[in-house]
Amino acid sequence: MLQFFVNNQFNLFKVDKQFKKKVQDICTQISQIHKNDALFEISFINDSYMKKLNNKYAKNNHTTDVLSFTINEHNLLGEIFISVPFAKKEAQRLNTTFQQEIYLLIIHGILHLIGFDHCNKTQTKVMFDLQDKILKQILI
Repeated sequence: MLQFFVNNQFNLFKVDKQFKKKVQDICTQISQIHKNDALFEISFINDSYMKKLNNKYAKNNHTTDVLSFTINEHNLLGEIFISVPFAKKEAQRLNTTFQQEIYLLIIHGILHLIGFDHCNKTQTKVMFDLQDKILKQILI
């Protein structure tokens, strides 16, 4: 089963029981396709820090919504970094709730950690269809 912990050092996001339950629901859904026990970290960060990470590791000198880094050592699957300000803007742009956007980004990040990608049309369709399916299941 997938397990998680949250790094909220910037205090940008409210981590409450409901949030933890939804992320556990996400883990349960993804555990149907990823059978290994593993731990991952979710870090909620600001745009400035995200821009630094994106520049350093992806050579993109701008902020983004989510970055995932696979580690796969000592049962640690990897780390997911989510820019809270970017997610708020994206939720408004997409006319969705901030919470739904956060859950979508977590799902997206976990899928990257377990090997999914969106480098071509086929991969993109598979990954995005799966993340949309998981999101719908946890919002029921």
